Order: sequence, then structure tokens, then C-alpha cells
Amino acid sequence: GTIDVMWRLESFTDIKKFLIENVETIYSWVNKLDSSADLPDFSKANSISDLEDIFNKYSYSFWSVCIYASE
Repeated sequence: GTIDVMWRLESFTDIKKFLIENVETIYSWVNKLDSSADLPDFSKANSISDLEDIFNKYSYSFWSVCIYASE
């Protein structure tokens, strides 16, 4: 099945801060698949493109994170 979870964040800074503060919750499954795997590091991201690159490294057929602009 599909589970969609959405957060409304207003700026790149808000998104980055949210991801840094919640990385263990959002990506808790990573260590369940591979206990030696590192969680994503969002601290060095400087743009939405950087965040999307990180998302793509942790994207699987069963799970992914995306950013959408609201109208």
C-alpha cells in the first residue's frame, strides 16, 4: 500500500532544519536494512537540489522522500 506523509514547510532553511532534526525518525528504516549504513547528512546541503540528491541516494522502490512546491 501507499502511505503519504506531508509536512508544510515555508523555506529551504525550514526544510533543512526539519530534516536535520528528524533524520533518525524519517530514516529509521535505514539501519534496519543495514546496521552499518549511515543516515543521510543534510547539514552540508545548500539548495533544494542538494536535498534531492540526498533523497535519491536513499530512494527505494518501497520508500522515498520528495519535495513539492505548493501553489
